[in-house]
Amino acid sequence: MPEFRFPLLELNTMSLRITDGSHFSPTPQTSGKPIANVKDMRVGKIDIDSCTIISIKDFNLLKRNGCSPEKGDVLFSKDGTIGKTILYTQDEEIVTLSSIAIIKLKKEHSANFVSQALKFDHATRQIDILTSGSALRRLVLGDLKSLKLPAPPLSEQRRIADILDTIDRTIEDTRRIIAKLQAARRGLLHDLLTRGLDERGQLRDPEKNPELFQDTVLGRVPRAWEVKPANHVCLAILDCINRTPPETEHGYAVLKTPNIRDGRLVASTLTFTDAKSLGKWNRRGSPKRGDVVFTREAPAGEACVLPDMDEVCLGQRVMLYRPNPEVMVSEFMLLSIYSQHVQDTIDKWTGGSTVGHLRVGDVRKLPFLVPPLAEQNRISELVGQQNLREQKEQAQLAKLQTLKRGLMEDLLTGRVRVTVGESEAAKRLQAEPEPPANIPFEPHHIPTFDPAVHFRASAGADPAAQTDWVTQAREIAARQQVQAYSREALDRAVHDLAELSMTLDGILQVPDVLKAAGVRFVLLKHPKGSKTSGAAFWLDAEAKPPTQPVVALSMRYPHIDVFWFNLFHELGHIWHGHAAVMGKELVTYSDPAPAEKEAHAYAREALIPEAVWQPYLQSGNHTVGGIHAFARTVGRHHATVAGRLAHDLDAFNRFNSGEHRSAVPKDLFDRLLLRLGGSL
Repeated sequence: MPEFRFPLLELNTMSLRITDGSHFSPTPQTSGKPIANVKDMRVGKIDIDSCTIISIKDFNLLKRNGCSPEKGDVLFSKDGTIGKTILYTQDEEIVTLSSIAIIKLKKEHSANFVSQALKFDHATRQIDILTSGSALRRLVLGDLKSLKLPAPPLSEQRRIADILDTIDRTIEDTRRIIAKLQAARRGLLHDLLTRGLDERGQLRDPEKNPELFQDTVLGRVPRAWEVKPANHVCLAILDCINRTPPETEHGYAVLKTPNIRDGRLVASTLTFTDAKSLGKWNRRGSPKRGDVVFTREAPAGEACVLPDMDEVCLGQRVMLYRPNPEVMVSEFMLLSIYSQHVQDTIDKWTGGSTVGHLRVGDVRKLPFLVPPLAEQNRISELVGQQNLREQKEQAQLAKLQTLKRGLMEDLLTGRVRVTVGESEAAKRLQAEPEPPANIPFEPHHIPTFDPAVHFRASAGADPAAQTDWVTQAREIAARQQVQAYSREALDRAVHDLAELSMTLDGILQVPDVLKAAGVRFVLLKHPKGSKTSGAAFWLDAEAKPPTQPVVALSMRYPHIDVFWFNLFHELGHIWHGHAAVMGKELVTYSDPAPAEKEAHAYAREALIPEAVWQPYLQSGNHTVGGIHAFARTVGRHHATVAGRLAHDLDAFNRFNSGEHRSAVPKDLFDRLLLRLGGSL
């Protein structure tokens, strides 16, 4: 049990009322009002469209009986799937069934905070104890009321809820991105496996060029393709012994059906066996890298390409394809298995049942699409790029979820205290505040410049505020783990970052790209008076040579072009190995030191090389359409082009509209902050 520095109160003590919904199910109607069940609870809301509709009469009866939540109530699922939690903020009137509890909090407690606390491990462990031993998981109201939750002061409750809500929104944004990428991958896969790619890398068009297509047992496919059974495209097809080997705590991995899902190997659930069993189960042949592992039952038709790993053996109901490299590429064989036509064939042969199975003979004669090898490789590469994007977002999702658990542990126990008072929080909310996830800046009041830091700031900056900012940035950077730094690695990173600058989402990749180059990256709101846009320094400034560079940016001017230019400017200091000098050499944009001029030139060249820029600048084609066209040509965001035009032509008013120089959306900065983790 974690150590709490807040009092623990029973939920009943924190609440005005805890009740549940209807204990009978009204007759569904085609028109009327919605009644919600656990199945209708989504992340942060009730899905009104999925609710059952009941009569107005039944609805009004249940409403009078207290089965209707009001705005600001907490909804908690207590039957079946226990623990779904929603702060109800919707305008729609609903009633609920008894599987959903309705919690109305006292005014001295934040409903948003309580909804987060109910998802904390401390609460879920209590729930597990209270519901253990029951065949049907159900939390009765009396037990729900007895749950003990942390109860910090109201102002802290609100601040903690703000922070956790921000990361929840970021998690949901990432899930939506993943869902879009998955939909895009399905669409891409369908097109590639029915139309293929011609010599120019373009999809063939069956309507314009029907002569390029043919009808086969796997549907209409390009005429240049063949359809062959598995035993004609494989060097070997191996079946396992018809049982699973004995398990040991350590040893050699056993590939079972649960380890093979959605085209990937699920290594987290692998079990193991001993050397003697490994030899027995592999007497027909040992799986090796590049083999395609295939499930013939529970369910049939899942597959993955075996990665480079230690010796493994096949479990029950798992088979192995070893494609002939002169006929079939492993990655393309995997795509072919997941094509709609092959999956339809598997469904037909298994009777369309999730518990149906393929016979060994069926697996050997399963038909495959066989394009020319060059086309297989092009298709596999395209899908692989799409998969990589999805995997990166999945990895980010996992990081965010880990960050959320860590934040809950710190904030809900009181191990880390937030210091925003209620009145201060209200002022900030009214005045377009810092991102909610950025815990308030706490100055250290060191009234001297740091002599080993290059600042990028406006005239009139407060030296103490600048030092406060850098001190906190230094502390954050020191916690980060990065690869070894080299100028060559930085060159590669700058090239990649310049390409990423074309899209808004490219900003989210900055920390990982710089991490791989050995550069620590910090995003930190500047304190009042610092007028700081960015800084570059070395954690080991005394070393000869230093090897631990840091780039820190504030969110002072959150324009897209400013973000990228400031980033490359500070990277220019790192690339040139500038040793910062205390005093006037650090000061302003208006009177830059020689090192600042070098960093300025580096940033310009990295973003848009002068050889490309000058002809466009002289062309005069500076309309919105012209800016967008040039941006597409050079692969940069149009705001980068507009920002440079504003600078070079001294025409900021002309190029300062939203369609020219748009701002980085606040939620994107929130997501970037959360990905950095240590900058919170």
